[in-house]
Parts: sequence; structure tokens; C-alpha cells
Amino acid sequence: MPYLTCIVAVAIWLIPVLHSVMPGYWSAHDFSRLSQLVLLTAAVPFCLQSASIRYPNQVVDRVGFAAFSMCVMTSVGMSYIPAIAIREVILFAALFTLSCAMAREMARVGCERPLQIMALGTLIYGLHVVGMAIVVLANGQPIAGWELLTGFDNPRFLNHAQTIAIPLAAAVSLQPNTRRLMRTIALGATFLSGALLFICQGRATIVAIAVGICVVIALFRGTAVRRYAVALSVPLLLGGLSMALLFQFAPETVGGVGSDGFTKVHSRDFLILRAMDIAIDSPWFGVGPMHYAHAYNGKASHPHNFYIQLLAEVGIPATLISAVLVARWMRRCYRTLRRVSGDLQPLAAGVWTAFTAVLVDGLFSGNFVMPISQLWIAVLLGIIMGMLGGGANSESDHSFPSPRLAIARRPVVLLVFAATGWLALQAFSEAAGVDAPTLHGASEAFKTYIAPRFWSHGWF
Repeated sequence: MPYLTCIVAVAIWLIPVLHSVMPGYWSAHDFSRLSQLVLLTAAVPFCLQSASIRYPNQVVDRVGFAAFSMCVMTSVGMSYIPAIAIREVILFAALFTLSCAMAREMARVGCERPLQIMALGTLIYGLHVVGMAIVVLANGQPIAGWELLTGFDNPRFLNHAQTIAIPLAAAVSLQPNTRRLMRTIALGATFLSGALLFICQGRATIVAIAVGICVVIALFRGTAVRRYAVALSVPLLLGGLSMALLFQFAPETVGGVGSDGFTKVHSRDFLILRAMDIAIDSPWFGVGPMHYAHAYNGKASHPHNFYIQLLAEVGIPATLISAVLVARWMRRCYRTLRRVSGDLQPLAAGVWTAFTAVLVDGLFSGNFVMPISQLWIAVLLGIIMGMLGGGANSESDHSFPSPRLAIARRPVVLLVFAATGWLALQAFSEAAGVDAPTLHGASEAFKTYIAPRFWSHGWF
């Protein structure tokens, strides 16, 4: 059983719920950040047991990764506050190491149980929100849609998680070796996710999943893929229509569909132009990781476009190198996933839909910035790398052919998680005894407006 992956699968839904039921004064974002760091640090024993980090062993990729690392570390060294810039590097290194450890587990024993846990969590959270909406409606009170989404400061943070949770739940609903009850749970999770998307006005997530479905239909041909597209889109649509009907019976809707929320750009044009100006001024190495949040702009501490954020923070060369590395890895993934056995085709379609949706969502949002969505992305990468590595969920040793893989030794894992432990200590020292933690040295003036980055008050 993949214990580490199951623990993370439980945590990604448990953390938001815990914030809503536990007494405390931190915002949901800050609570999630602290919980994320605790989880990453606690994962050390599992990562040491699975210290074989899987990544392509080709010379081009090794050289590219080394060049990317040099660019990023140069960016850190040249940043205004290197001690803050290194935080983001440590965080992403820890998340990647966690993904590799989960991949090692799932390559051996499969990913069915973690997927089922995530689908169950998606269902429970959906029942929680929809149940509250029904109770409010029964009492004749106005429905404040966004206020129903407990455990998330902003409904977009939930949407980032849904971008991955929905395609994976749909895949579970089609797994032939899964019990009927579990398939029904996954189907219900997809249905309720559609209802939550209606409440949230989750434009980016809707567009991202729609693009993911279209890409999968175009690239993965076959009856199983068409069945997956139906299993994903039909319950999702019905869930949204059902919630729309429920809202019609409400005496008043506050923050729900019907406003101009679908057409607003919410200052994204301003934020992206600001990031482009930074990239033009510092084209080679950017201003440093997390340093978009260094210059107060009154709107947001990240540009709501991950790719433009990379250009501004680590520079054009590092961004281009990372794009080439990801494109090469995706090509290998596609060549592998399209050759899976029939029973595993829905899962292959699901992970490819989710990964495509993550990339599309990154054009409009901060899914690579927020702690819960970062954990979801880490789990998704672990599942994909686990499938590439083979394992008990394949019919033979060649059901998931993979390229040659290099090995990262235990000292590297220890170094990453020693740094993660240091980061966790720094974070808890900043959060101790205050309801609105900020990075060391941040001005009190920055607490006048919430702009989440590392903390809810993200500027420094």
C-alpha cells in the first residue's frame, strides 16, 4: 500500500476542513501553508525509504536541468533579499522530492487506493457545501455562495484543487477493478464538483478542464477515452445545472452567478503588464523567486499567470529551459500513456486531462502558488511518474515502458528536507502569536490588503 501517497491524499482535503472546525486565528491560507510545511517535513522517513528519484536520464535533460538550476540559483543570489528568494526554491524542491517518493511507491503497488481516497474527499467536501446550501435555503435565508466554501479564503483556491480532483474522480468512476460503491462515490464527486463550480463561477477551471478533455479526445483515440469524456463532462454539467436550479428557489443570492463575475478580468491585465515590465528590466535572471511580491502594486503579489511569473522572477533563459524540459517530458509521457492496456486507458486519460488542465489554469491563476494546489500538483506528478515507472497496476513489466531513470541519493533527499525543516521553523516563528504572519522584515503597511503569496499578506 502506498502509505505516503495515501497520507497526502487525506491531507489535501483534511487541511481545509480542519481549519473550519479548529479554533484558531490564522487565515485558511496561512493555516494551509503551515500544514503543508509540517507535511513536507514529516515525509522525510518515507522519502528516505524511496530515495530513488525518477527523472529522464538523457544527456540533454541533465544538461538542461543543470543550466536551469544555475540560472535559478543565480537569480536567488542577485535578488534583493536572497533569504526570501531561497524559500520558494526550497519549497518547490521539497514538493518535487515528495512527488518522486510517491511515484516510487505507486510504481510498486499502484495508485488505486490514493485515487479512491481523493475521490471520497471530493465527495465529502461537496456534500458538506451543498448540504449547507440546502439548510440555508430551508430556513429561507439568502444564499451567500462563496461563504459556503469553508477552508478556503478565496473560492479560486478551491478551483485550483478541482482542476485536478475532477478529472481524477471521473477516472476512478470507470476503473473496472474498482467496487461499484467506489465508482458511485467517484461519480457523485464529479456531479457535486459541477455544483461547486457553479457556486464559485470557476471560469479558469471550466476552461482548463474543457481544454483537457478536447486534448485527450484528439490525442488518445478509442472507445475508453470517449467513455471517459462522457463520464467527466455529463455529471459535471448536470451538477452545475442542479445547483443553478437550487439557486432559483433562494430568496436572494449573494456572490453567486448572475453578477458580472464571468466577464471581469479582475486586474489580470495590470498584473501581467507589471510582470512583463519586470521581465524587460531584468531579462537574464529576473528579480528573484517570490520577488514579484517585493514591489507593492495594490492588487496582488503574483501576476495570475505562472509563465509570466517565471519570466519576471527567474528570467527568460530559465523560463525557456524549463519549457523545453517540460515539453520533452510530456512527449515521453504521451508516448507511454497512449500504449497502456485497455483497463488503464481511463486513468491515462484522466491524468493527462488533469495535467493539461493544470497547465491551462496556470495561464489565469495562482495554482502553482497556493499551498493546497501545490500539494495537488505534487500528487498528480507522483501518479504520472509512478505510471511511467511501471508497477503492480500494470499487466506486465512493459505496460508502462519508461525511459532510463537516474537516481538521486539519500544525501540529496536529506539536504532538501533539512532545508524544508529550516523553512518550517522560520514559518512557525513568523506565525507564532500573531493572526496575520508576514515574512521577516515586511512592513506593517503591507497588512492593509490581503494578497496571498507565501502568507496571506504576501508583500515584503
